Amino acid sequence: MGLLRWLAFGSLLEAGLLAACFLIPFSHLWGQLPPPPAPSPSAEASGTSPDLSSALAIGLIFALPSLAPFALLARTTTYSLEDRVRLRPPLMAVAAGLILLPACVSLATYPCCTSDVLDYVNRQRLWVVYGGNPFTLVPNDHPEDWSYSFANFRDLVFGYGPLWWLLARAATQWATSLDEYLLGFKALSALSFALSAALIWRLADARYRLLSLAFFAWNPAVLIEGLVRTQNDLLTVPCALAAVWLFRRGNGGAAVLLSALGALVKVTVAPLGLVLAWSLLRARRWRVLVAGLVGSALVAVALYAPFWIGLGTFASLLAQANRAQWSAGSLLLLITGPLLGSFAGLLVRVVLGTVCVGLIGVYLRHVRKTAPPLADSASLVMLIGLLTLPMAFYSHYLMPVVALAAIASDARLRVLVLAVGLGAMVNVVLGVDTFAGGPTGLFLDVTGSVVLIAALVAGLLVVLRQAPPTASMAAAA
Repeated sequence: MGLLRWLAFGSLLEAGLLAACFLIPFSHLWGQLPPPPAPSPSAEASGTSPDLSSALAIGLIFALPSLAPFALLARTTTYSLEDRVRLRPPLMAVAAGLILLPACVSLATYPCCTSDVLDYVNRQRLWVVYGGNPFTLVPNDHPEDWSYSFANFRDLVFGYGPLWWLLARAATQWATSLDEYLLGFKALSALSFALSAALIWRLADARYRLLSLAFFAWNPAVLIEGLVRTQNDLLTVPCALAAVWLFRRGNGGAAVLLSALGALVKVTVAPLGLVLAWSLLRARRWRVLVAGLVGSALVAVALYAPFWIGLGTFASLLAQANRAQWSAGSLLLLITGPLLGSFAGLLVRVVLGTVCVGLIGVYLRHVRKTAPPLADSASLVMLIGLLTLPMAFYSHYLMPVVALAAIASDARLRVLVLAVGLGAMVNVVLGVDTFAGGPTGLFLDVTGSVVLIAALVAGLLVVLRQAPPTASMAAAA
């Protein structure tokens, strides 16, 4: 019963914070959109706002529901054999319901403090209303549409995969107003979250299901970015988890196909396919691997076919990859840019790409000897890729990593993911505070990159001090 009391406390506290800070103050926004702030000339010149009290207040308000879950998640990072759950089925259902309560509050909340979902609205209208190709059309092509003011990067195409565009259209085809579009995207997030929660419940060890579910459902990357702000990374999570489920059941080819579907939503989940391929190669399941790769290629061709414009179809990926913010690459560019000029970008990418390949290669060689579970390998390889290859790193990229870490057998992975997530969510708070007169420009970018790197280093130091799981504990988990 001690665990049940702790879950009740954590659930009610988190749900209360979400309701007080997000649901209640933003509930009146359904039907209208808050106008963008108009900074004063002095604020633009100095990079700061004269109204620092407002910036501090908004930063603190947004920080409460965004960062408080980390104090609760610290309880779920290290599963020991003493954490076995012995609740009867009715109490297990109550405990699972408590864990999911904050997610229900998040789904009911207006997608505040973000412009991404509003950009989704504009991009979908460019495709549905005007019949344009989403891989070529940009907001500036139709400034007369009522959603034009919502668009970001109005002269760029977004680098999402074809499956994302199709799923988003299926969820919002009926929409004509802002509220209807937002409800469609909320429904898509709700479905993705429900499938993910069900798969985690199925995949986690029976003794740790509640803790695994809490680690996922209470993570602010999921609660805030996935359910409040409806970032589309949440759609990749059920694909990743379903791939693990199929692999465990011996359906390696279907697992490769599911990982490809996730990458066709957003390419950040692609490292899962690499780990799956390596696992099948290690097991000498050549035919299964070939079947999975052929199936993935056929699905990719079928999904890209309606949008195909030649190699230019992938140009949006390159354009988005050039954006640098809150990452090791961003910090290296700031340091080397004044010295190397235009050559700095190429050098930074080569260095980080080499580091990424080297780290993944060393780990896969280690995997060949130790054979950890797929979820462990996939979460770590995916985290390595996210921290090295993109020039920008945002908290919503972590959603599939969080889900895989929740079912991992090595508790150190959860510690590391939690540390990186804390740094990423601090940057989310800083980013929101920018609109209230908080840090901007170069100062914001440098601060965010340093925060993320410091969080990563702190997590690594904690992990290195912890003993690896013994064979018996890993088998039990």
